[in-house]
Amino acid sequence: MTAAGGDALILEVVAALRALSRSSAAPAEAAAQLRALAGPRVELIHERDAAGDRHELGAVVELPDGAAVVRYCPDRGAPFILRGAERLGDRDLVQVDGEVMSVSEAIALLDFIWHERPVMRRLLDACVLQAALRAEPVELRDDQVQAALDAIRAANGLYTAEATRRWMVERGITHEALEARAADQAAIRALRDRVVGGAVAGHFAAHRAEYDAATLARVAVPDDPEHRARVEHAVARGMELTELLGLAIAAGYVPSADAPVVARVRRRDLTGALGTAVFDPAAGRLRVVREPPRITVVHVFAVHPAELDDATAELIAAELFDDWLAHRRGQARIEWNWGTVERTRGVSGPQAHRGA
Repeated sequence: MTAAGGDALILEVVAALRALSRSSAAPAEAAAQLRALAGPRVELIHERDAAGDRHELGAVVELPDGAAVVRYCPDRGAPFILRGAERLGDRDLVQVDGEVMSVSEAIALLDFIWHERPVMRRLLDACVLQAALRAEPVELRDDQVQAALDAIRAANGLYTAEATRRWMVERGITHEALEARAADQAAIRALRDRVVGGAVAGHFAAHRAEYDAATLARVAVPDDPEHRARVEHAVARGMELTELLGLAIAAGYVPSADAPVVARVRRRDLTGALGTAVFDPAAGRLRVVREPPRITVVHVFAVHPAELDDATAELIAAELFDDWLAHRRGQARIEWNWGTVERTRGVSGPQAHRGA
C-alpha cells in the first residue's frame, strides 16, 4: 500500500465514521460496514457516552509503516483527547493571599460533612433535579424567574439594591449569574408543581389533624423536688407562665435557649406527651409534662384547627416533593469519587430521607 493509498483509506474511514455516527449505528453494525470498506486493515473502536446514551466511534487503520487512530467527534461533542482532561488550575478551589487550597484538600477538611446527611442529600438532589429537567424541560415565564429572584433576595435579607450589590460582590456573583440561579430555582419550582401539585389537597384531607396548630409559650425547668413544688403551686393558683418563670429565676434557675418562647407550632412538630398535652381540649391553661430530667410547662393561648391555606399548601408540597426526590435517589446509580461506600450508603436511599 502506498502512502497516497493510505491517505485515501483514512479519508474513506473518516467519511464512514461520520455517516455511522449520524445514523446512530450500533457497534456491531459499524464494525461490519468498516470491514466491508477495507477488510482487516481497519478495526473498529467504540466507547459508550453515558451522558448521551450513545456510542462514540473510531477506528484503527493499518498503514505500511504503522497505524493511525481515527476518532470522529459529532458537533458539540467533547473531543476524545479532551475527555477527562483538566487544566492544572481546575484542581484549585480557592486562593487567599497567595495560599492555594486544592479541591482534594478542601474535601479532606470537610470530612465532617459525612455526619451531616442533609448536606449530602442536597448534593445528590441537585443531580437528580438536573437529570429530571434535562429529560423533561420546563418552560418559564418572566414572572416566574422574577419571583424566584425576589425569593433569593428575601432569603438573604437583600431588601435594597445596595445590599444586593454588596452581597454579590462579596460572593463574586455577576448579575447574569444571579439571574441564572433564579432561573434554576424557578425551573425547580415548576418541576415541583408538575410532580406534586395535584396531590396536595388529597394529602391534606388524609392527614388533616397533623396540621392542627397551637399558639403557646413554654418553659422547661429541672425535674427536681424544688421545681416540682413550684410547678404544682403555680398550677393550683392558676399562675401565669411568666410568673412561674420569675419565681424559678429568683431561685437561681437559668432558662434554657427554648424557654420561654411564644410560638405557633403544628401538632406534627410535637411528639409524645407534649403533643398530647398541648392539644388536649380538656386541659387547663397551664399544661405540665414531666419528661425527666425536666418538666415542661406550657401556656396554650389558642388552638387552630388545620386549614388548607397558602402556608399549609406550601408545606405539604415541599414534603411531597422531598418524598419524590427520596424515591429518585433510591432508584439512581450513584458513584462517589471520594469517601467510601460505607460512609455514603445511608445518604441516597428513601430510608435516609427524613430525620437522619
